[in-house]
Parts: sequence; C-alpha cells; structure tokens
Amino acid sequence: MRTVFVALGALMLASCSGGGDDLAETQAENVATVEALYASFAAGDVPAFMGILSEDIVWNEAENFPYADGNPYIGPDAVLEGVIGPVVAEWDYWNVVVEDIMPSGDDR
Repeated sequence: MRTVFVALGALMLASCSGGGDDLAETQAENVATVEALYASFAAGDVPAFMGILSEDIVWNEAENFPYADGNPYIGPDAVLEGVIGPVVAEWDYWNVVVEDIMPSGDDR
C-alpha cells in the first residue's frame, strides 16, 4: 500500500484591487475561495474542486514528486488528468492538512 500525506501550508492569491476596504473585501473573498478549494480536495469532491479552478490555472508539482515530470499543468483538465486523477487512482490514502491561508496584498 502506498501512502501520501499532502501538507499544504499557505496559498497566496494575487489581488488586482486598490487599497482599503476593497482590498480587505477581495482578500476575504480569496481566502473563502481557497478554503472551499481545500475543503473540496480534502473531501475528495473532484467536481467541486474542478469547479473552483480558474480556466487559466498553471499548476506545478513539487520538484521530485512523481507527477512533476508533467509540469506545468495548464488548465483544469490538465490538472485533473496529470495530478488529481493519478493521485486518486495510485495512492491508497492521501490527506490535506491546511495550516494557514494567508491573503496577499495588491503588490503580490
């Protein structure tokens, strides 16, 4: 049996809005989106996970991870076929542990 623990520390989303309340609102929306993404991934809800991904996502697996040879995965279908599908099919157990989600400012 193969086991993998996927520990995802922090995901930072870029924001294009200005400052002040607009930035705080955008950051809160980004954090909610990331929380929903991780929750769907952890629950194994692939359709929900896929529905959250941006059409222009560019996904890179960690260097030396078994699926890194396909980097970068561009678009939701590439992520599903190259990463999520193989993880579900090839690993008996996988888990997501989110330690922190940090919003980014308008300069990142």
